[in-house]
Amino acid sequence: MPIVLATGGADWEPDLLGRLADRPEVTVVRRCVDLADLLATAGAGLARAALVADSLHRLDRDTIARLRREDVAVVGLLDPADDAGTARRLASIGVQTVLAATAPVADVVAALRAAVAEAVPHSADSRVDLGDLAASASQPAQVEPGRVVAVWGAAGSGRTTLAVNVAAEVAAAGTSTMLADADTYGASVAQTLGLLDEAPGLAAAARAANQGTLEVAGLARHARQVGEELRVLTGLPRADRWPELRPAALDQVWSLARSLVMITVVDCGFSLERHEEIAFDVAAPRRNAATIVSLEHADT
Repeated sequence: MPIVLATGGADWEPDLLGRLADRPEVTVVRRCVDLADLLATAGAGLARAALVADSLHRLDRDTIARLRREDVAVVGLLDPADDAGTARRLASIGVQTVLAATAPVADVVAALRAAVAEAVPHSADSRVDLGDLAASASQPAQVEPGRVVAVWGAAGSGRTTLAVNVAAEVAAAGTSTMLADADTYGASVAQTLGLLDEAPGLAAAARAANQGTLEVAGLARHARQVGEELRVLTGLPRADRWPELRPAALDQVWSLARSLVMITVVDCGFSLERHEEIAFDVAAPRRNAATIVSLEHADT
């Protein structure tokens, strides 16, 4: 099995490389010097798995997602000096298997084989009708994870107006609600509500999620409280800042939103085209990915 090492030049890397050389099940095809080298190697289809460490500069949730899109499994390694916080950060950015760099090489190989063999399909949540929201609003306690409602339509169709009114009505019924503006072409929820906020809440939450530091309490801080039961994650003040809304980060934001409130209403952009994947020969930022991942997460 071809694998790559990407540890950011950790002191223990040569020792691990020597121990892996004695195992015929794996072949280290490259020691990646930086993140760009790792992504290029994965994109070339040279490896089935990657051993990464937190010391690799700019390792984040988006990187792990891109490796998975290239069918490269990821196993995290902990430096002997790392604490439990490092393991939690690796787990929070999507590294599902983490073990000590000094672990027996047989354990490392077993973890690699298991990661490659493991199929992790993106589970689809059960779909519900908008009419069910009223019934949900009458429930006094949140006994299940919250639901995500995505509002999507053509440009000028009134998406923002509908999203704002749905969120306001659900909140008025006594249900904890969050309204999020994920439109990467013309975010306007803040203007509609008269919120003068130059710091976009959704972008700040996405940055924290991408670095593996976002938790439910942190999401609550980024979501401005505008009513007793209504929070707002404001959108981008300028459309040219759309690369800040990485799809892998938004995936984490919407997952945490289910723990923060009962109903999350997302105002999406209008376009669903995957034009970036056609126009570029290499991985490129995807402007419409914010809308696509929001729709994938939506129950309604």
